[in-house]
Amino acid sequence: RSPFCCAQTLCLPLKEDVATRRSFLNRAFETITNSYFHSHDENREGKVVNHLKPHEIKKRIDFSIGEQGCGFEGTLDYVKPILENSVQTAHPRFMNMLFAGAEEAGIVGELIAAVQNTSMATFEVAPVFSVMEKELLAHMRKLAGLPVEKGDGVFSPGGSISNLYGMMCARYRAMPSCKSSGIGANSNLVAFTSEAAHYSTKRASYVLGFGTQNCVPVKTDDLGRMIPEELEREIEKAISEGMKPFYVSATAGTTVEAAFDPIDRIADVTEKYGLWLHVDGAYGGSVVVSRKHRHLAKGLERADSMTWNPHKLLGVPLQSSAFLVREQGLLQEVMGMGAKYIFHDHDDEDSLAGCYDTGDKSLQCGRRVDAPKLWLAWKTYGDLGFESRIDRAFELAQYTSNCINESCGKFVLLHDVSSVNVCFRYVPQAVRDVEEGHYKEQYMHETTKASRMLMLEEGVVLVNQVSAFPAYYRLALNSPSVKEEDLDFMLKKIEEYSEAVKGHVESVLAGH
Repeated sequence: RSPFCCAQTLCLPLKEDVATRRSFLNRAFETITNSYFHSHDENREGKVVNHLKPHEIKKRIDFSIGEQGCGFEGTLDYVKPILENSVQTAHPRFMNMLFAGAEEAGIVGELIAAVQNTSMATFEVAPVFSVMEKELLAHMRKLAGLPVEKGDGVFSPGGSISNLYGMMCARYRAMPSCKSSGIGANSNLVAFTSEAAHYSTKRASYVLGFGTQNCVPVKTDDLGRMIPEELEREIEKAISEGMKPFYVSATAGTTVEAAFDPIDRIADVTEKYGLWLHVDGAYGGSVVVSRKHRHLAKGLERADSMTWNPHKLLGVPLQSSAFLVREQGLLQEVMGMGAKYIFHDHDDEDSLAGCYDTGDKSLQCGRRVDAPKLWLAWKTYGDLGFESRIDRAFELAQYTSNCINESCGKFVLLHDVSSVNVCFRYVPQAVRDVEEGHYKEQYMHETTKASRMLMLEEGVVLVNQVSAFPAYYRLALNSPSVKEEDLDFMLKKIEEYSEAVKGHVESVLAGH
């Protein structure tokens, strides 16, 4: 029977049919590689996204699963339409998210992990990757100023889970009995984070049982940075109400403004009250590789734990998230269940103190292999290569800021740009000379919403929108493929879209 035959039941290919399987993989990889370079380097004027509704996508790709397989040949027919109808995150004009594309060495690392298809649970089944992860996390701790030899860490499925690890460690330190007895219905634990922090911290408080109302948002300044004096005020208030403060999460690079909390001053507060200090550096943690910009994370070396996502500013394929912790052995205490059917006692140096068997210090047992993509990328570029990537992102943000400030009132910044995100609004011609007030705000709000829809529909550039009032654009500059000409193009298109929706906006406002 031919393995390409669709009319017959297709079982897994016979082992001797190497040529068929090799041909399938080679042709699939060729299609994927061509698509990557087409969007990344060869088609700057082409689309970032072919924006379709769900029912339109279903017309282009048959998502049904049947009793009969379609064989390798039939499967190949699906690869190209999947790629063509997906968002081209490697396109230089994709500036929508806190990640963009994926660099080539990292992609190779992902392929290695997929082909080896093993778990990080034990050294026994992942010897190379276990050593690789341990060395990689040590290097990251060194850059962050955390203990290299006496610290610890683990890769996780994303920043939200890394932040959860931080709160779990803090909860265990504050209430060790929680591991066996739980925290009870009358827990008085209370955590603190900035009002601009990622929602994962608030959700972690729910997941860990003390509730979202006991995750206190702390006021920020005009640049979106936590105010240490407000943090201390909230801590004192909680104590006066009989609560037990135990955890503070500072942010190095907030989701919207990319703001950096004053970690050093926050550490003064946490040390005064004996609280765990976690730093959510999912977005901005990578500044530690830049000699020019690492001052933004001053005080990070005083943290108890940290989240750092290289899949953001370092361009490593999703997901790449590290949880780093100051105290060696704590993760094992917090997570360990000692399952003897998988974690065995060892007398040799390969698994001393469980330092290579990582499954018992993680929320996951069958944890995927995440180290190769970051390790290969770091080996390729080194600290200096990553440093240049970070510095370039800051340069592009400043360039955009200058363009907006010199736009003669067409665009306005929400605040001065001090990091890698730029938050701004377009001011339509019709209200440019109108006095500030609700009508003008409503006009800009409706204009931003409608113009963003035109942006999606045309698909030649993609920048995110923040649905505040009035709504505004958030430009995330984290791809080295972006050039100044792309930013000029982006601003020109937003102006074009915004003026094109004038009739719609005025119709909406007339209806109000």
